[in-house]
Amino acid sequence: SAAIAADEGSDAVITDKIYVEFKGIANNNAADATPTKDRIVIGLYGNDAPQPVSILKQLVTKQGYRSKCKQLDTTRLLQKEQLEANKVYNACLENEDTAGVNYDYSSVWRILKDQRIDVGAVSGKFVARENPNFEAKNNLSHDYGAVSVRRGDDGGYGFTIFPGTKGSAAAAVLDEDNIVVGRVLEGMDV
Repeated sequence: SAAIAADEGSDAVITDKIYVEFKGIANNNAADATPTKDRIVIGLYGNDAPQPVSILKQLVTKQGYRSKCKQLDTTRLLQKEQLEANKVYNACLENEDTAGVNYDYSSVWRILKDQRIDVGAVSGKFVARENPNFEAKNNLSHDYGAVSVRRGDDGGYGFTIFPGTKGSAAAAVLDEDNIVVGRVLEGMDV
């Protein structure tokens, strides 16, 4: 695909596009408040953050991102908790080589007005998988519509959309902890 310039204030180039569909969001403007099916299109900076972009591209496919199961935690004090942990771990092992983690049934799990929208909290069969380790350094900063992932492996599979203003305190926090990997091209109003 042809590369697209990100915006006038950045040298970043959009190398790939992905989309994420949000299902079940109530339409507050409609008379019947019927849940909608909305989509955002994200342009990714594959040259500036190749490893995180590669992982995000896999997470939006049916095949998903291949990730190993976490080690079984055997420190549970209650037998019922340990039995449940064993069940989750064994189910993970059964699917480890055949099913990758994807955003099916993931959720928007945090919205802080003008600060961040956190998307992609995986659940169900993927809870027992190891988190990806997002590695990259770039000089891109958060401005309206920026998409980023948390550095390291403690941010899970999710990504953050920045709905605020460049140079704000919220942008500074994200610039410190996250790697800008792209920007929302369509659907910021979703």
